[in-house]
Amino acid sequence: MADDGVYNTLLLQGLGLLCLLGCGASAADLSDYVTPCKAADPDLNECVKKAAQHLFEISAKGIPELNVPQLDPATVPKLAVERDGALTMNLELINSTHHGLGGVKITKASIDPHKNEYNFTVIIPHYVVSGQYDINGRVILLPITGHGQANLTFIHTEGSWTFQGERETRDGESYLKLTKLKSIISHDTPKNVLIHFDGLFGGNKVLGDTMNHFMNENWKEITKQLKPSVQASFERRLLPVAQRFLSNFPLKKLFADL
Repeated sequence: MADDGVYNTLLLQGLGLLCLLGCGASAADLSDYVTPCKAADPDLNECVKKAAQHLFEISAKGIPELNVPQLDPATVPKLAVERDGALTMNLELINSTHHGLGGVKITKASIDPHKNEYNFTVIIPHYVVSGQYDINGRVILLPITGHGQANLTFIHTEGSWTFQGERETRDGESYLKLTKLKSIISHDTPKNVLIHFDGLFGGNKVLGDTMNHFMNENWKEITKQLKPSVQASFERRLLPVAQRFLSNFPLKKLFADL
């Protein structure tokens, strides 16, 4: 009986894996998630903008039947800043939680499906990074050291995401495979950043409060050094989520006239 139980468990697990790999894709219909567009449509950019906006909203918590992982919140294993300039220091956040991509507002789309290029102009109203940190070095002229809980809140961040891809053939059907994402945060955003680090200077409250106040007063200089790491985290998170979704649908389902 025990052997039968093990066999049944393994059989169910195997069937579940096969379903994840194939059943969801074969049963899925694009119109269940977004409205398909036509490449020759004069309003193609507007159509794709609306479709992408809706996709962000429904993928925030993941789409299990399409094997699309949760986008918001998400855990980033490592976010590191090693920069000269305003931050001559090492800052590392481990297993930080990121909130806010589910609230993205897409303001413009500019795409060329024939060249497999997709550019989106976006606004992220509220983006929060929180988690355990280690920091050592200098902030502008002041020395800083610490370990504990960090919270960084980015308010009204504007930027662009440019996806590039290529065509691939599976089972006689052409699919769009995304290969690259370039994320750029606009130079004059975010409009504000709220910064707080617990545990600075070995838990010395006076020194810690003073440094937190100093960093919030000088958030623009500090944010310049944080931007590359945040942009890279967007790229690492968004590209696989978008690709997981697209891998379920042939290109002719995305654009009926291709």
